[in-house]
Amino acid sequence: MKYADVILPLPLENSYTYSIPSDLEQAVIPGCRVIVHFGKKRYYTAIVMDVHERGVDSQYETKEIYALLDLSPQMVFGTRHELKSVAAAKIAALLGWMSLENKDRFGCLVFDGAESLFFKPQNNRANMMVMLKKISETTRKILRGTVEKNSFAKALQLLQQNIKSQASVFVISDFSAFDDEVKKMLAALSRKARVYVLNVFDVLEELPPPAGEYMAENAGERVIFDSRSKYFQKEYKAYFKEKRRRIETFCRQFGIRCVEIRTDIPLHKQLRIG
Repeated sequence: MKYADVILPLPLENSYTYSIPSDLEQAVIPGCRVIVHFGKKRYYTAIVMDVHERGVDSQYETKEIYALLDLSPQMVFGTRHELKSVAAAKIAALLGWMSLENKDRFGCLVFDGAESLFFKPQNNRANMMVMLKKISETTRKILRGTVEKNSFAKALQLLQQNIKSQASVFVISDFSAFDDEVKKMLAALSRKARVYVLNVFDVLEELPPPAGEYMAENAGERVIFDSRSKYFQKEYKAYFKEKRRRIETFCRQFGIRCVEIRTDIPLHKQLRIG
């Protein structure tokens, strides 16, 4: 990877170092002007002083951002607006494009319920387009029901083995499998990186359905339930509330930021991550 030392049009003593996207390496040369991101929301036209491959001092090191995108079959569920898998894919894509704009390197692990595909962190549009294509292909595959179930904990373990220390990791899932192995791997991730848990859920996983009789399937067994009783509505709400509470409590224990994402609410109103 190549880097550029640039001078910003600000009263600063030092130059600043940015990684150069691979598709622009031939275009960025000393003396040329480039647009760079500096601060939280500002962009400036800077002058390139030097181009090199020796990396940067740790003080200015570009960040690595990772997303673990859970596209397991249970994510293909939604009663309003969009499926959980669609919301999760949008979040991963948003994180990727934001990383490119901020000159950070973005990596992604796509888990389809059986296999995990890991994309090493890079900062170029070509790699981003390959990731998005794979996400689209995986979504079509799970819609066809051609995926065997495997452990989500193994996907977390694979990510933990491949990330660098001090990276930022976004785990995007509905956490339907929040067992001891998953907790163990999330705890291991939190000791190595800054972890964000993005818990994606449908409105039907928070509020009971309208009064009436319904057929559902649980572990391959079909059941009929009546949602008209007040007892049912109370227990229904309590079940899903307790599930989210357990996730939040675990995250607080290990310093993990937990963000809840409901599929019927626009993402921009929910993704306030500090």
